[in-house]
Amino acid sequence: MMARAMATICLEALGRHDEANAMAMELLELSPNFSVQRWRRCLHNPDRPDTAQSADMLKAAGIPA
Repeated sequence: MMARAMATICLEALGRHDEANAMAMELLELSPNFSVQRWRRCLHNPDRPDTAQSADMLKAAGIPA
């Protein structure tokens, strides 16, 4: 799941919103309970400066908070 979340973040960061949204929907299909909150709990270092921006990108792509 984390690889798909990272791909979603990368696609959103590149401005490829439609592809990021498609990846997010695929992720949610495989793991319906996936959320930004669950993603944060899996991070090795959730205090990184880019975590908030990455969380915003996941939300923009359609991952629930």
